[in-house]
Amino acid sequence: MVADLQAGRLTIGRRPENDIVLEDDAAVSKRHAELELVAGSWFVLDLDSTNGTFVNGVRIAAKKALHVGDELRVGDTSLWLQGAVTSEPMATTSPAVKPPSLTVKQRQVLVELTRPQANDTRAPCSTTKEVAARLFVGEAAIKAHLSALYLKFDIPEEGLQRRALLAKRAWETGAVQRRDFEDAPIQ
Repeated sequence: MVADLQAGRLTIGRRPENDIVLEDDAAVSKRHAELELVAGSWFVLDLDSTNGTFVNGVRIAAKKALHVGDELRVGDTSLWLQGAVTSEPMATTSPAVKPPSLTVKQRQVLVELTRPQANDTRAPCSTTKEVAARLFVGEAAIKAHLSALYLKFDIPEEGLQRRALLAKRAWETGAVQRRDFEDAPIQ
């Protein structure tokens, strides 16, 4: 099934009154999730469903921005957002979700973590060793800052790619922006 996302707000669920009906999936709630177009970006919100809503394998607890290629899972059904691809990160002038308050050092760690993505949003984020070398501190200090950042950005403990998910959320919330890299050369 292909759903054309033309309306500004769509619901997903088992009931026929939803915009996207998944009646054959018993794990989908009657009104499971809502998709909303805000300032040119799509967001998903779980509507207190029984089995939760997941974006790229991570259960969402609040409204979550979607990007082209993201997997949205409701019940046992996976959906993918398709459309035009942009090389720019999500709009940074008015983020949809306010970033958490950060210490100066936590912000520096985030900037260095996301530095490779300043020119190419698909680039992998920096390693802990690379961040430590750029900030002239030990890897243990960077790991301590990352642990605090994982908590602040609600990155789950289970699963792989925690640094990548942290970098993605930093861009999504506006915690890092392209202008953070304008004064220093991008490596």
